[in-house]
Amino acid sequence: MFKSLVWNIRGINDPAKRRAVRDLVAENQVQICCLQETKMEVLDLAIVRDIGAGFLDEWVFMAARGASGGVLTCWNSALWKVVDSFVGEFALEVLLEDRVSGEQWSCVNIYGPHDDEGRVTMWEELSNSRARWCGKTEMKTVEESMASLHYAVDAQATLIGEMENVQRYWTWRRRWWTRRRV
Repeated sequence: MFKSLVWNIRGINDPAKRRAVRDLVAENQVQICCLQETKMEVLDLAIVRDIGAGFLDEWVFMAARGASGGVLTCWNSALWKVVDSFVGEFALEVLLEDRVSGEQWSCVNIYGPHDDEGRVTMWEELSNSRARWCGKTEMKTVEESMASLHYAVDAQATLIGEMENVQRYWTWRRRWWTRRRV
């Protein structure tokens, strides 16, 4: 079992946000961290060290396009070894191997589009990428999971799309869309 942190940070250039990530990483001894929407076109070692709190020291990065996007996956290299990585248009994938057990784990960090056409392209990218590391015996389970996830995301997007005229903010919390008061 390992500890991970996944966060849509909405910009990591702010020192206060980096400090918040660093504090969570240190407090929980996070081994793998996935951040979305870094809003950075270039990332350097100083920023990774800043958020890594001495635990996270290697990373793969997908640059932002202008003022949106950007994905960062970083990990503790004493515990995890990179077997392979891939940076696509919407997803950053890292195949990690546990240095003790030898088990491999595929980490896919996604920053997806909001338009229907972009979603189709994203799902095509994810469908093509899963074949890279999955064996034939795992394929059926992965395909079933992808189909379920695709349906759930479409259903949630439809639900949220129908609520656009409501003057409330919606956020993802504990696997459900919930309402925050304005």
